[in-house]
Amino acid sequence: DQIPLSSAVDLAASILYMALNLLPNGQDILRDSFAGDEEGYRRLYRSRSLADVINWLQLFSQSLYQALSRNYNSYSHQVVNEVKAYIRQHIRQKLTLNAVASAFNFSSNYLSHLFSREGGPSFVEYITECKVSAAKESLLDGRKKVYEIAQELGFDSAFYFSKVFKKATGYAPRDYVR
Repeated sequence: DQIPLSSAVDLAASILYMALNLLPNGQDILRDSFAGDEEGYRRLYRSRSLADVINWLQLFSQSLYQALSRNYNSYSHQVVNEVKAYIRQHIRQKLTLNAVASAFNFSSNYLSHLFSREGGPSFVEYITECKVSAAKESLLDGRKKVYEIAQELGFDSAFYFSKVFKKATGYAPRDYVR
């Protein structure tokens, strides 16, 4: 039992309609999907066989997948940039994955996943980079003691701060100033 051609075309047209109307950039996706084809999406309505409909659906599904992947990558990039800005603004606080994820209404696993997809430093590495950078500025300023800087940047102890600083820079905080 084969599906009648008209039913297959109707089903494909329903998928086309949903993509066009339910996706925020559905018209762009549709245009891009059939950019190399003069008939564009209308080729569906000129299908003469189930194989034609299937070929049309395969082309359209590949284009949808690529467009949605680009949208997701763009979204994750935007979110990671917003989180990084948040981290820089709150660098003087104790920042944990759970606390920052909560500030954005994400799970900690999801936020960690977004950072790893970006290919840059991990969440923890990024916070460490920002805190070490802020510590360098404070150390070179010379107005605060190491333990005050550690406390100001949300480290549990001056010892732990010194350990993190040395691992990141190769110098103990006091040696860095010299």
